[in-house]
Amino acid sequence: MKNRAKRTPEKKSGVLFLCVKTGEKEMILGGWKLDEIKGCNLPQKVQSAFTAVTSDMTGADYEPIAYLGSQQVNGINYRVLCLQKLIVPNAEKKIVKMIIHEELDGSVRLVSVSGVAL
Repeated sequence: MKNRAKRTPEKKSGVLFLCVKTGEKEMILGGWKLDEIKGCNLPQKVQSAFTAVTSDMTGADYEPIAYLGSQQVNGINYRVLCLQKLIVPNAEKKIVKMIIHEELDGSVRLVSVSGVAL
């Protein structure tokens, strides 16, 4: 007998979502699923800044997937698109935007990590 998907209506915020259980994971019909995403090579200066701000982070792993550019301010802001995986069992990967600031003296700090809506 074939494995049939079980459809379960689910109501959130006044909108009806139709969920499908396929034996793997529950998906929302019309929702996006992340396929396997490969990491990217960042420019050397950006890679150094990325490594410096993420090496001591706890709770999540970040893998750069695209370098989006820089912004000249009182120093330089780098914008990097990352794949984020929280360090908890069965955590799903998310795409996030990370902004890293490099000061004029060369020191770096993490400005923000924010989710990207798919």
